[in-house]
Amino acid sequence: MIRHRGRNAQGSGVASQLWVAVFGRETRYVGRLYLERIVLVVLLISAVVLSLDTASTLGGFLNEARQLGTASGFARMGYYLILRAGYNLPSILPMAALLGVIWVEFSLARSRQRIMIANSGRAQLVSLAPSLLVGLIIGLSQFVAVAHIRPASVEAQATEGFRDYGPRFHSEVSGEELISVEGAVIKARIAFGEPPTLRDALIFEIAEDGALRTIYTARQAAPVEQGLWLLSDGSVWSTPGFFGTASPVGQHEPVEVFDSRLVELSLLPLYANNVGIQPARLPQAVLARLAAAPQGVQNPTTYRAAYQDRFAAILYVVGMTLLPAVLSILWFSPQMSSAPVVGIMFWCVGIYFLASLFSQLGSYGYLPAPISAWSIPSLAVAGAIWMGTSHARARGGGT
Repeated sequence: MIRHRGRNAQGSGVASQLWVAVFGRETRYVGRLYLERIVLVVLLISAVVLSLDTASTLGGFLNEARQLGTASGFARMGYYLILRAGYNLPSILPMAALLGVIWVEFSLARSRQRIMIANSGRAQLVSLAPSLLVGLIIGLSQFVAVAHIRPASVEAQATEGFRDYGPRFHSEVSGEELISVEGAVIKARIAFGEPPTLRDALIFEIAEDGALRTIYTARQAAPVEQGLWLLSDGSVWSTPGFFGTASPVGQHEPVEVFDSRLVELSLLPLYANNVGIQPARLPQAVLARLAAAPQGVQNPTTYRAAYQDRFAAILYVVGMTLLPAVLSILWFSPQMSSAPVVGIMFWCVGIYFLASLFSQLGSYGYLPAPISAWSIPSLAVAGAIWMGTSHARARGGGT
């Protein structure tokens, strides 16, 4: 029994030492510095962006203040700035994470605090714990910003008339839209609602070989169930022999007028309700359904790529904190010039460029959405870990 308790005590001691090593004083101190600098950079960049934004819209708000009253006008302007700050946040957070980490590591190196930490016998790999933890915190914040805050900002801005993000936000019925889905090309106005309906619809049914099979016209078309729409007050024309009866060469099937007719149409009602809205601006639940839809969505690769990009943003931000932290440990010194800072910025801007490029390739269907979204963030994190472990082995275990 005594020996058994001794083993438990020893195991508990190892766990306690590991906890202190990873979540100890350095992690708390450096992690706090990271968060402070990142928040400060977010505020500074947001202030600059909002100042430029305000400069281009100030005249309109001053006119509103004259019409609505000074208090109401400036309150409306303040609301606009809050919404714009939320909209811009996903674009700012990754860069702020990068700059915040470089700022802190530069200060630690110039003040010789990083040398003091290394000389204390602390493993350099353990010194990366703050960047990893802060990266996860900011990465999760990035997901919340891109999946929830930005779409909510889009909805509010469009509802208030600040910006135009799609026909659904400023009109009950859209202008004439041209939509291409599986087996059909549709030209119609869309009456938004639950469910949406098509007005003055012209529907071209296309065969698998690309040939025109049937043309429908309808005053109105409404979805009945998935893949089935009810056309009202319309007509139908088909190519010769399409309904199973051969027609003489050069002749066409006569036009048939109908009061109502059920037709197979793959158009997804949810897509019709959100036509013209960029995938990155859609609420998370809507984007998830459109990305998972097997058919009925125009350019489905853009929705699948945007959906994967939102989750990959977590890992991307982790890479944008972990990579500069590793490179700072490798390159920074008390007497360094600005060259290491420029070098780290070069590496991270390269990661940003590649991630943006792969995202576009996924949107256009040149790469599968999971590969386009996750490959570059995964390479950034894996590269940072490899460089950190290689340096630790070269120093004899990282101590």
